[in-house]
Amino acid sequence: MKRCEEQSKLLSKRIDDLNRKQRTHRLRVRAGILESFFTKPELLTDDQVMDVLRLAFRQPEVKRFVAGIEASLTVLQDSDFCI
Repeated sequence: MKRCEEQSKLLSKRIDDLNRKQRTHRLRVRAGILESFFTKPELLTDDQVMDVLRLAFRQPEVKRFVAGIEASLTVLQDSDFCI
């Protein structure tokens, strides 16, 4: 019984590690994508980048685009089922 509990803890830790690595990778990739839109990203402060993003995401066409993506993902998630 104790061995099973230890294995369960190890597996849980491994899952947490993999999730953290996956998130870190996603954040790095997306940061690179964002920086690719600036000619000199190293010159901008974090606040300036945030201001650019706030301005961009206020645009109605961007809001509609993001809402459409999120809606389609929700539909896909709702249709997932196990056999």
